[in-house]
Amino acid sequence: MLFKEELLTIPLIKCPKSSSANREPYLAVANIVDLPRSGKLLVTDFYHESNKALHSRFFCDGKNALTCNKWPAISWGLRKPFGQYSYGYAYSDEHSDKLAREFLGKEFGRLENLVNNFVSDKRDEINHKNHDRKYGKMMEHFAMFPDYPRGLDRYCEQYVFDYSYIFISKIIKGKRDALCAYCRKRFKVDKSVRSGRYAECPKCGTYSKFCGEWTNYSKTDTAKICIVYSIDGQLLVRWTDVTRTFPGVTKACYKFDDYFYNLTLNTRSGQVMYSYKWQHNMGWGWQWFRKKNYTANYEETHVYADNLGEVFGEKHYGVDLANGLRGAGSLCFLQLLDNLKAMPITEYLFKLGLMRIASNIGVADMRGYTFSEALGVQNELKPLYRKYNPTWMEHLVAQTADSWISEEDFLTYRRFGFKYGRGDLAAIRDVLEYMGFARFIKYFTRQMEVTGQKILRLLGWYKDYINTSMELQVDLSRKSVMFPQNIKEAHDIVVHRFNQIKHEIEDNNMKHAAKKLYAGMKSYTNGIFCIVFPMGRSDLIKEGQSLNHCVGTEAYYNSHMEGTKMIFFVRKTENPERPYFTMEVDMKALTLKQLYGFGDSSATQEVRKFANEFINKLKPKKRSA
Repeated sequence: MLFKEELLTIPLIKCPKSSSANREPYLAVANIVDLPRSGKLLVTDFYHESNKALHSRFFCDGKNALTCNKWPAISWGLRKPFGQYSYGYAYSDEHSDKLAREFLGKEFGRLENLVNNFVSDKRDEINHKNHDRKYGKMMEHFAMFPDYPRGLDRYCEQYVFDYSYIFISKIIKGKRDALCAYCRKRFKVDKSVRSGRYAECPKCGTYSKFCGEWTNYSKTDTAKICIVYSIDGQLLVRWTDVTRTFPGVTKACYKFDDYFYNLTLNTRSGQVMYSYKWQHNMGWGWQWFRKKNYTANYEETHVYADNLGEVFGEKHYGVDLANGLRGAGSLCFLQLLDNLKAMPITEYLFKLGLMRIASNIGVADMRGYTFSEALGVQNELKPLYRKYNPTWMEHLVAQTADSWISEEDFLTYRRFGFKYGRGDLAAIRDVLEYMGFARFIKYFTRQMEVTGQKILRLLGWYKDYINTSMELQVDLSRKSVMFPQNIKEAHDIVVHRFNQIKHEIEDNNMKHAAKKLYAGMKSYTNGIFCIVFPMGRSDLIKEGQSLNHCVGTEAYYNSHMEGTKMIFFVRKTENPERPYFTMEVDMKALTLKQLYGFGDSSATQEVRKFANEFINKLKPKKRSA
């Protein structure tokens, strides 16, 4: 074992003389010392060859080693004197090399290489021990988790998945045979029933999706669930991917795969939360990785509630977690526990049946301690909230709508299938500025039927339609104008008209600016090719369309009008009306930036030469002395 305070007493080894054959930037010298506590050591000093100043010191007892890059000891560590990948930096004489070989039990090698190799081997040994220790600890932690609860598949079928399936046959004598995948009962349905539609099973009342049996029941659904355990007073939480499939049979098959663990365990230093995540690494593929302690999983998932009474007791911060969270939908369980502990309003919301809102609300969201004050919505919505336990995003939409919401409209809204990605909520809020919630539901339900498009695309078209109409100063007071029968057709028409007007304005602007833009320029030809000046925005658009490149876009038009980067057309003299090549010129540097033909094809040597000749004509002539 090496003792730093004892190593500090070892005097520096005299700096060796440099050999005439030395080309390395450092000098290395070794010595053997015997200390009372640290024992027999190999000491190596590294000096700068230029000024003979000490660079670093290396101490080794054959089992352990320490490097000091500053002296006296300011920076200790087990590292190579010149960095991880340094070899051949230091010159040493044969005497020092021999001392190091004999001490380390090596048959050959120079002093610097022996030091570097010892450090590499020692670090690998330490890393392997740490890996084995961490892996053993991880396996020990994983072994603490019991098997999945009995009946977990039945629990998921009943409380996790929003719907089951009703498998229907082809039409037989005006009817279809139907089989409910949940209750396993058979019945008849009308021939008008189509695959993909939803209804309640007439036998068990389960909300289900109709699916043709000719698909061989090949349906797959996924969800996530959180399962909590209490082991010797310690809290263990696992997050599991749930996969439900119907592989050629009408009975659901379940698969469970864990992807995150949190263990809050009692240790000598107090409670510690350990975290493990199943994730992908570029070099090793999918593996379990130990995350930093106290890395909690605040993901929204379903919660397995049947054992919560055993884990937390009948009441936890005044609420019955088991009964409240059974079938409560997807929510952030750990955040809910934090909120119950920190904010009294969470208990009130939980008892109202608003578990998902209770798990998301923060101190900044609170406005008071009654329903309407705390959530910022009408008090008349309280029965709706209590019955349907809205998500936090659904609540934010209700806040934006600031109007009465019927049960029918709310359920229809849920079936729109919003995923609440980055732009979903913003798109909904933008559209709700122009209509109430009831009209929003009615209008976009109709538009989905008329256009066959998904809701987010329709919202984007509608917002664009309204904004473009306002720019054109269209009178939106009539309902037929504000709410067109086919939003896609109305959107395309108004955008086309807007572009027509915009291009007419830009054409006129460019024509009026032509005299100033092309001041001092003259048309140029060499007999084979000629230069044509664009006189309007439409010229740029036609050029881009004809040659299948992007010169007709807004950016090129703006740069041309500013006179910083201008567009010129290269045409054949025999047919100057037909687009051939397009050139972009940097007017400050008077250099050719781009020169492309159809589909961004490169110009020939003759065309490029002609383009540069034209640019040279643009350069001011030097006055003779």
